[in-house]
Amino acid sequence: MLPDLPSRSLPDLVKHFRFEVGRSHRAEADTLACWLLAQRLFHEICTESDEVLIERFGRQWLSLKDAAALLGCSQAQAKIKLAVAPSRFVGRGSSGTLMYRRHDVEEVFFEEQGGTQISLL
Repeated sequence: MLPDLPSRSLPDLVKHFRFEVGRSHRAEADTLACWLLAQRLFHEICTESDEVLIERFGRQWLSLKDAAALLGCSQAQAKIKLAVAPSRFVGRGSSGTLMYRRHDVEEVFFEEQGGTQISLL
């Protein structure tokens, strides 16, 4: 739901959404923050159109491991499949892991299937 945020750690989400919850890493503050975040995201899921949600999910970053799982192949095979079009490569995560946009991985999947595109959510 939050593909464009640089960090989705709870303290960073609290700052981003300006939740008034008290000090981070305390049970009460963290519980309240999780509840407020769940409410906000649930509201967005219920009120946004399917097209908007699918586009948002498509911007999600996937590791090579997760991309391979969606493609149903090994990581080595997925890397080759995703390297065919250089624009599909997004970059590296903080640990050096290869990262791809979910939409681009889904495009490769559907190109292989030769079928109609739907989201693989």
